[in-house]
Amino acid sequence: MISGLSNILAVATGLAVIITGSLVFYIFETKLFSKYENRVRNAMDKTRSEPPVLPNKKV
Repeated sequence: MISGLSNILAVATGLAVIITGSLVFYIFETKLFSKYENRVRNAMDKTRSEPPVLPNKKV
Protein backbone atom coordinates (compact mmCIF):
# COMPACT_ATOMS: atom_id res chain seq x y z
CA MET A 1 0.00 0.00 0.00
CA ILE A 2 2.78 2.42 0.91
CA SER A 3 4.85 1.59 -2.19
CA GLY A 4 1.88 2.16 -4.49
CA LEU A 5 1.22 5.53 -2.91
CA SER A 6 4.88 6.54 -3.21
CA ASN A 7 4.89 5.53 -6.89
CA ILE A 8 1.86 7.71 -7.57
CA LEU A 9 3.46 10.55 -5.63
CA ALA A 10 6.72 10.14 -7.60
CA VAL A 11 4.88 10.25 -10.93
CA ALA A 12 2.89 13.31 -9.86
CA THR A 13 6.07 15.06 -8.72
CA GLY A 14 7.84 14.25 -11.98
CA LEU A 15 4.95 15.55 -14.06
CA ALA A 16 4.79 18.71 -11.96
CA VAL A 17 8.51 19.34 -12.50
CA ILE A 18 8.22 18.80 -16.27
CA ILE A 19 5.14 21.04 -16.57
CA THR A 20 6.72 23.75 -14.42
CA GLY A 21 9.93 23.68 -16.47
CA SER A 22 8.01 23.89 -19.73
CA LEU A 23 5.92 26.77 -18.43
CA VAL A 24 8.98 28.71 -17.26
CA PHE A 25 10.69 28.16 -20.63
CA TYR A 26 7.57 29.35 -22.48
CA ILE A 27 7.29 32.50 -20.35
CA PHE A 28 10.98 33.32 -20.82
CA GLU A 29 10.72 32.73 -24.57
CA THR A 30 7.64 34.90 -25.08
CA LYS A 31 8.15 37.70 -22.57
CA LEU A 32 11.89 38.10 -22.08
CA PHE A 33 13.37 37.44 -25.53
CA SER A 34 10.59 38.87 -27.70
CA LYS A 35 11.95 42.39 -27.37
CA TYR A 36 15.34 41.29 -28.74
CA GLU A 37 13.94 39.49 -31.78
CA ASN A 38 13.67 42.58 -33.99
CA ARG A 39 17.12 43.82 -32.95
CA VAL A 40 18.73 40.55 -33.95
CA ARG A 41 16.77 40.41 -37.20
CA ASN A 42 17.75 44.00 -38.09
CA ALA A 43 21.40 43.34 -37.29
CA MET A 44 21.38 40.20 -39.44
CA ASP A 45 19.76 42.02 -42.36
CA LYS A 46 22.25 44.87 -42.04
CA THR A 47 25.27 42.56 -42.15
CA ARG A 48 23.86 40.68 -45.12
CA SER A 49 23.28 43.86 -47.12
CA GLU A 50 26.81 45.23 -46.60
CA PRO A 51 29.63 43.94 -48.81
CA PRO A 52 32.35 41.99 -47.04
CA VAL A 53 35.43 43.94 -46.00
CA LEU A 54 38.76 42.33 -46.78
CA PRO A 55 41.77 43.47 -44.73
CA ASN A 56 44.71 45.09 -46.55
CA LYS A 57 42.82 45.51 -49.79
CA LYS A 58 42.33 48.92 -51.35
CA VAL A 59 39.01 49.50 -53.02
